[in-house]
Amino acid sequence: MSVDICWIISNAFSARMILHSDLLPHLQKEGLQIAVVIPNADEESMKSLAVRLGIGVFRPPRLAARYHSEYERFRRYVFEDVQLNPALRAKYLRDLHAPASRAWRRQQARMYASLGRRRPGSPRLQGVL
Repeated sequence: MSVDICWIISNAFSARMILHSDLLPHLQKEGLQIAVVIPNADEESMKSLAVRLGIGVFRPPRLAARYHSEYERFRRYVFEDVQLNPALRAKYLRDLHAPASRAWRRQQARMYASLGRRRPGSPRLQGVL
């Protein structure tokens, strides 16, 4: 299968919303072959949906536990607006006030927050589902 568009979707809910929309059929009418990388690619319902839609569905590579948690922490600052999302803001404040034994966590919170700040004249990265 030659793929024109590979869509990386980070959670099952977003995957179902996208796959049940009319976006994929529209792209396929344009002659594009589509593949998606989703965490629940092994589920029977997802496999049958992929066959019905005529798309490739793949599981993302597994990261070592340490790298996965770092990626998830980093991702929330780059692709989400931590200041406007109450749940993410609470996690940021928890990390910011971590005990001295977890000083690296505090430093990460400051460092990652600076990546996500909006700067005048620079485009903000939009979230990747």
